[in-house]
Amino acid sequence: MMKRLKTSHKGDNGRVLVVGGNETYHGAPILAGLGAEKSGADLVNLIVPVNQQNLARQFSTNLIVDIFSGRSLRFRDVAKILDRAESSDVLVIGNGLGEKPQTLKALRKIIEQCPCHLVLDAAALLALAELKGFEAGKRIVVLTPHKGELDRMLEKSVSDLTQKQLQTLVQQKASEWHVTIVLKGPEDIIADPEGNLHINTTGHPVMTKGGTGDVLAGLIGGLMAQGMSGFEAAKEATKKWGEVGEFIAQKKGLMVTIGEMVENIP
Repeated sequence: MMKRLKTSHKGDNGRVLVVGGNETYHGAPILAGLGAEKSGADLVNLIVPVNQQNLARQFSTNLIVDIFSGRSLRFRDVAKILDRAESSDVLVIGNGLGEKPQTLKALRKIIEQCPCHLVLDAAALLALAELKGFEAGKRIVVLTPHKGELDRMLEKSVSDLTQKQLQTLVQQKASEWHVTIVLKGPEDIIADPEGNLHINTTGHPVMTKGGTGDVLAGLIGGLMAQGMSGFEAAKEATKKWGEVGEFIAQKKGLMVTIGEMVENIP
């Protein structure tokens, strides 16, 4: 359990910036933002497409919402995002951004120059794979791919690997890339640059619903913003989120929404 000083002020216990969404995927950054909020982080800022700011605000009065210059992330938005990242502990980015060339170009620049820690999901994973000579530096960087996204990053299929081979591969890549990797699946495989490995076994098939990965990215980012390492944040977030899936399935069966799952995080 994380501890807080009695003398702490607003923002001392986690500032998370979430950047995501495009004209099609409005829910992904909202769910990531709600995940960060439910982690206990003090402040959660969203930057979303220009036509989605009012929608995002309706989901929580605690979300601080700003906008892209248009309906998808473009290179002209990079300066604003990097400026906001200066006052953030963690940037959660990629959720629902899509893969337009201009979006991937902007993502590559943000990933290279972001001054704070990073949680990279969805489109940000593809942008990272396209970077040459990426260096995490002093930043904590967490990647949250599923098998299909890992395939694309490696440009080869991992579907034929045994679970043990997959664990070894994730460990190797985490060390090689100097990042923490959370390979999402029925059992989440988590590895960090130091060679640490953890397998999370909590969860339920009800969690195949769209948006569960977005919430997880936000949870990880929120815990990191409160001082956890990438590895510990990933372990805690996957465990708790999996327990939510188990609980909601036992309580309500399969006829549940992602919103109901989010509300059961506490």
